[in-house]
Formats: sequence, C-alpha cells, structure tokens
Amino acid sequence: MICYSITIGTIDEKGIGNLHGPCAVTFFVIWMIIILRVTTFISSVRQWDSSIMTRKSMLLKKLLAFYVSGVWVYCIYGLITTSDEIEQKKSDMYIVIVEWNSVLVNLLWVLSFVFEWKELNFCLDFYPPA
Repeated sequence: MICYSITIGTIDEKGIGNLHGPCAVTFFVIWMIIILRVTTFISSVRQWDSSIMTRKSMLLKKLLAFYVSGVWVYCIYGLITTSDEIEQKKSDMYIVIVEWNSVLVNLLWVLSFVFEWKELNFCLDFYPPA
C-alpha cells in the first residue's frame, strides 16, 4: 500500500513526480507476484479439497493470472527489443499497456471470488467473553 500511495500521491497537475515510476513498477510487480502465488496456492488446495472453490472460479483465476503474466512478458520483451530512435514512444506504449492491463485484470481476479460468496457463511454476532 505504501508504493500505491506514493504512486498516486506523486501525480500532480504539472506532471508526474520522480517517485511515481519506481513506486508504480514496484506496486505492479508485487501485485502480479501475489496474484500468481495465490492462484497456485488455491489451485493446490483445491486439488486436495474441491469444496473450497468452484471449478468455474478456479478456471477464471487461472486464465486471468495467465493473461496478466503474458502481458508482462510481451511488454518486457517489447521494451528490451525496442530500437533507440523510437525508444521513448514505444517504451511509453508498453508501460501503458502493462499498467492498465494489470489494473483491470488484477481487479477482475479479485472480483472472481464472487462465485464463492454464496457458499460463505459469516457470523455477525459478537459475544464478549464472560
């Protein structure tokens, strides 16, 4: 959350602050790693006990994690292979692609837990210790 706060906080009406780029990259990399790690963890737990998650939800999480990984690989490859004369324009394009795809796909990944909401039972009563 610190990287996200700095990333958003360094945007002003005159441009983008010096900390915006590094914090945005750190935030998105951490976010992507968490999505991939949690997806693999949930997948292995679901193999052990399939009642924790629907098949549809697990498939959607895997597809979204695979898609965001593919976007990252494509954009990193594009940044590495960009020629010097058009480097700035191309690098900005790849950065925008990875940023907005990461935001949208990671949000959809989190929202894909909606398939489990009907199965969750919460107890809202609070009984203090006697």
